[in-house]
Amino acid sequence: MSLEAVNQKETRVESHTEDLVSEDAKNLEDQVVSTTATGEEANLRGDSVDDMAAVDKTTLPPQDKEARTPSHAPSVDAVDDLDTFKTAARTLLSIHRDEIAQRDEQISKLRGELLRVREGLQALEKQSVLGEPFQDSDGFGDNQELGKDSSEQVKSISDWSLLDLSEKEQVVDMNAHLTESSNSASTQRMRTMLVLALVAKALEEYVLTPNYLLEDDDELRYILSRMTDTRKKAQFRSLLLSIAEGDGLKEPVKLFRVETALNSIMKPFEAMFQEDFRDKLRSRLEQLLEGVMTAWEPVQHYESHLEVSTVAKVSGRQWMSLHFGGDRANLVMVNSDVFETDPVLMVVFPKVCVIDRSKKSAFTTVFPGVVFQKSQATIAAADAEVKGIEIPAILDTEPLPTQHLEGMLKGSPDADEADSRVTGSDSDGSSASGDETDGGSETESNDGDGEA
Repeated sequence: MSLEAVNQKETRVESHTEDLVSEDAKNLEDQVVSTTATGEEANLRGDSVDDMAAVDKTTLPPQDKEARTPSHAPSVDAVDDLDTFKTAARTLLSIHRDEIAQRDEQISKLRGELLRVREGLQALEKQSVLGEPFQDSDGFGDNQELGKDSSEQVKSISDWSLLDLSEKEQVVDMNAHLTESSNSASTQRMRTMLVLALVAKALEEYVLTPNYLLEDDDELRYILSRMTDTRKKAQFRSLLLSIAEGDGLKEPVKLFRVETALNSIMKPFEAMFQEDFRDKLRSRLEQLLEGVMTAWEPVQHYESHLEVSTVAKVSGRQWMSLHFGGDRANLVMVNSDVFETDPVLMVVFPKVCVIDRSKKSAFTTVFPGVVFQKSQATIAAADAEVKGIEIPAILDTEPLPTQHLEGMLKGSPDADEADSRVTGSDSDGSSASGDETDGGSETESNDGDGEA
């Protein structure tokens, strides 16, 4: 009901009430006129019958005294009838007044109700909620729009949930190459690459992180990767590292990280290997992760902020690719542009870069990372043992040489240069232009905002 309709209804109620009151008053007046004599009319005007009878007859002229006979004087019956009429008139007027009072009370209540309705309508109009009446078809259309919006929101949330799946596709693209069901040299190589790819992903997620303060530090890594003030970021990193070093907080976190990383690596192999081999592999991987964590701890204290990534999507970036020839495998530097024709099946070691958003080139490569391409998966191996690189060491019992890993992270095998701080100018890789991400798990894998 609109405000105009409410006003019209109020006007009609007031007009109808006034008509009823006027009609009742007129009927009463007609009744009084038709049932009274001249003396009765005088009585209604306020002159009582007793006052008329008490008029001094001596004041009348002589002719009037003679003319006034007993037949012209009011009789007793006439006086009784007049009293009865007066009583009836008073009763009727009293009833009429009561009815008018009741109607006035109803009108007052109705006006109060209309006032509340009017205020409610005004409030609705201010909120732009009150609209034109719509048909059922319009309402169904609105429901369709709401359903569409809801579907889009659900899809956007699902995209976040599917982020891990997209990353796993980058780690291992099982549909890109079908291997034969055998224990040939190429099949053994594929299994080795698969283990390395899962290890690389676990290193990025749990081991090669800015600090060991929290068990899950995705949000913290994101904040550090987005800070543009280098001085404030250095102070923040120093504060986090000092907190982690104190009160024995770091060691439980390191144990949790290693255990979680092992579970993520071994889960795909539960039905693939026998139990004794799985136990041996788990023990060797535990040594590997602990060795990498020990080598990475000094890197956390570098002046430069280092991050890692296992995403190989951005064009114009340098990567190391495993190339097999005969019984040997070599690391060959390739540009990521070749991945369009020779796609990456797995990233077997993450890219390491320095993040400094105060510079135009925010990301500077320190170590380019290692990939395994589709073309190398089709090369037949004459020998099951691959020599020339450290790949088979994953099944060895010797610990990982931490000095060699630290030298790789520092970008130089030279001992003097290895002791220096890593900065953007010391990097041996390519630098990203603008805001394109060349590394950093929180900017690529965890956040999905990077492009490396």
